[in-house]
Amino acid sequence: MPIKKLLSCLGPLVALCLSFSAYAGGKIGISTGVYKIEAKTKKSKGTISNYGIYRLSYEHMILAYLSAAVGYTLLMSEGFGGDAGYGLDFGVNFYPLTAYSKTEIKSPNQVFLIDDVWKPYVGAMFSQRQFQSTQSGYSGFGFCGGIEYMLMKSLGVKAEGRYLMLTGGSSSTATEMSGFAGVNWVF
Repeated sequence: MPIKKLLSCLGPLVALCLSFSAYAGGKIGISTGVYKIEAKTKKSKGTISNYGIYRLSYEHMILAYLSAAVGYTLLMSEGFGGDAGYGLDFGVNFYPLTAYSKTEIKSPNQVFLIDDVWKPYVGAMFSQRQFQSTQSGYSGFGFCGGIEYMLMKSLGVKAEGRYLMLTGGSSSTATEMSGFAGVNWVF
């Protein structure tokens, strides 16, 4: 069941990402990693941690050092199965040391392109999570930090850490900590 929901959400997201990338520079990313979720309700609390968080994302440059990102995250309690959590992520990433994209310097006879290989960043986001077994939804804000290494002009690898503070119905709260590694295709 969660795979069907994932595919029904990923199809339109991929189409949207590809249509945006046709007009201007963007990145499509696929990543996976580990997570830890701590949840509290009025009656109980629990923690789960495991390998099994997967993410498809699109990032688009707003300014030279700032980008907007949208993504879909899937969490699986047993790595590739078990209980599932899923939801959308919207965020902004700031690249304090390097530009998000290439810098172009033109002179009458020459053009210089400067593209940084290492691209560290920090970001803030709004996330939504729906958990299948408990039939509960959470949403909230969080922050992230990571680094991207460009292997070639249009391909990079990325590592990212996230911390989300989520709230749900009936005064329930959850925190999600996750670490991702993945690849980005630059358009």
